[in-house]
Amino acid sequence: MSKILAIDTSTVAASAAILDGDNILGEEYTAYKLKHSEKLLPLIKHLLEDVRLNLNYIDYFAVGSGPGSFTGLRIAASTVKAFAHAMNKPIVSVSSLAACAENLKGMNDVICIIFDAQRNDAYYNIFINKDNKLNPLYSDSIININDLIDKLEGYDSVLFAGDGVNKYKDKISERISDKAIFADNYNLLPKASGVAKISERYIKEDINIYSYDNYLPNYIRPSAAEEQRLKKK
Repeated sequence: MSKILAIDTSTVAASAAILDGDNILGEEYTAYKLKHSEKLLPLIKHLLEDVRLNLNYIDYFAVGSGPGSFTGLRIAASTVKAFAHAMNKPIVSVSSLAACAENLKGMNDVICIIFDAQRNDAYYNIFINKDNKLNPLYSDSIININDLIDKLEGYDSVLFAGDGVNKYKDKISERISDKAIFADNYNLLPKASGVAKISERYIKEDINIYSYDNYLPNYIRPSAAEEQRLKKK
């Protein structure tokens, strides 16, 4: 069975997990407000020590590829590419929105993950829970929060998670208070264990697997700094 080291830094939280077959051997998670560049490598080091493994035993490196924080996605990408290059192992790319939804599997028939994209926008996807499998309705995308609420008005109940909940909870409650359920803090943000579980399925299906030199995060749109640079051209 393959051993997978998974990481996610798409939000304020940073996490790492190791999956062996169907079993999560260990997971490290922190939402403490240090820079991801300061906390990710020590977190991975502690995880490997805790499960008594080193990188030589890892068969795949899985990463939450976004969307989300531009800085967080760049740090995760550079980390996983360095590991994959050094160990000559492949990278498995997983949507951070899907990883967040994975935490909530079985809790509601309709799950909406929203990450704050600034400017009254959200990175989002809607997942339908059927036969213990989460099926995304769309490709990960960006949407105005009011337009998203319009999309959701036809459902009986919707479970929301993601860091966009903190920003848009009041607005959602104003519009669809009778339908909206909000994840608790433990399940609010994506975890590397969700990345690992999805990546294990991708490996079986032989999809979303990359080498270190052709993997890219899914930013969806340019950062504010990049948009300013493009405007000046």
